[in-house]
Amino acid sequence: MAEIPPAWINSEFLEKALRFNGKHPDIQVISYEIVPAASASDHYGSVMYRVAVITSESGKTDKMSVIVKCELQHEALPEKRPINAIVIEDLKKDKFCWANVRHGLDLKHCQLVMSKIAQYHASSVVLCDTNPNFLQDFSSNFYTEEADGALANIFRGTFNNCAEVISNWPGFEKYVHVLRSMSVKITSHMTKAMQRDATGFNVLNHGDLWLKNMMFQYNEQTGEVQDV
Repeated sequence: MAEIPPAWINSEFLEKALRFNGKHPDIQVISYEIVPAASASDHYGSVMYRVAVITSESGKTDKMSVIVKCELQHEALPEKRPINAIVIEDLKKDKFCWANVRHGLDLKHCQLVMSKIAQYHASSVVLCDTNPNFLQDFSSNFYTEEADGALANIFRGTFNNCAEVISNWPGFEKYVHVLRSMSVKITSHMTKAMQRDATGFNVLNHGDLWLKNMMFQYNEQTGEVQDV
């Protein structure tokens, strides 16, 4: 059964979103079409819709596409409450796409990801310097002592499975013990590392850096990855 778009994704909502940054103060939505932007298995905590919008501004008609990412609706008739959604640029028009989850990433892809995340971290530091209250809304995170039990099950299994795989790789035998040893204490280390020190150097972390939260752009002539 296809996901039915929420009724609040309408002309009024789209106009408010498109006017938000001040670049299109007089933009008007003539018509729009909503389709799913991803399959249900791609994202577990949210639903994404691709909205093709025909707009009018200063006497000119234009077409654009945006992504609306919103919470899953668990209730059949949810109580009236503020809309919790993000409206973002649709990068598909610039030929960005998801990488194959089953194939993973090669070194070039990984280098691009790390470079972009470094820029993301650096930008958050600059933003915090210009707006000291910026990080107040991000004072908590998923890695807490209360969540340690659930996290331990996830990471212990991951590290032990990895150790099992590389135990069959010639020359990697010495890392098997290291991984199994790390599986016991990794969650406590992560919980400690993720606590913000108000007197230290802090950045805003991505929090969920996996393939379905990355889109890559490839050179049309060579096929080489060039941006993320």
